[in-house]
Amino acid sequence: MKKLILILCLSFVSLLVNSQVEGFNFNPQKIGGTFQNTNLNSKNSFNENMKGSIYLFKSWKNLSTLTSFSNKKLKIDNLNYDIENKQFVAKISNDSIYIFNNLKTVKTPLSSFKNIDGTFYELLVDGKVQLLKEYTGKYKKAVINKMTNQVVKKPQYVKTEILYLRQNKKIKKIKLKRSSIQKITSSKKEDIKKYIKSNKLSYKKENDVIKILNYFNELLNNS
Repeated sequence: MKKLILILCLSFVSLLVNSQVEGFNFNPQKIGGTFQNTNLNSKNSFNENMKGSIYLFKSWKNLSTLTSFSNKKLKIDNLNYDIENKQFVAKISNDSIYIFNNLKTVKTPLSSFKNIDGTFYELLVDGKVQLLKEYTGKYKKAVINKMTNQVVKKPQYVKTEILYLRQNKKIKKIKLKRSSIQKITSSKKEDIKKYIKSNKLSYKKENDVIKILNYFNELLNNS
């Protein structure tokens, strides 16, 4: 009986290892990780009555390239980022995911992520000065009417974004405001001022700050 159970378990593992994720050969041993049962029919996998989702991307259709710390690469098109547990996962089925371990970088169609000291950051600006974004979230309890005991607002998972500046391997939080950006770019103050004025950029808009810091990196590289 024990031998039969062992054979069935090995067959199941072999099936998963050799399965495909949306047309790509999915070999988890190439990167490393673990399988986990979950309910992907629920938006958040915790509470079907809760609004919001712990997953960053609305769709799992993300053609992505994963690179491990040993520089092994894997390409899949069924990836998402679990904000609550801070890990990238692949959808195997509606009740099963694969959790990736040992990831150094992840490139999705619209973004790039970098593992820095165990935390995944979206890399908004790369160079001598890097602009990073961390995705976090928190639960909000349901609002209940004390008189009727009826739920007025459902419990909710709320996503938040935190921006960081990384320079000389040091990371610190940053806010999108004039004083913060001017402090970073002070060594090229006049050039940056002209660039912002000619391109009508704002210190308070993320996309504009990305342009400013990319230009600042260009100036640093050419000086």
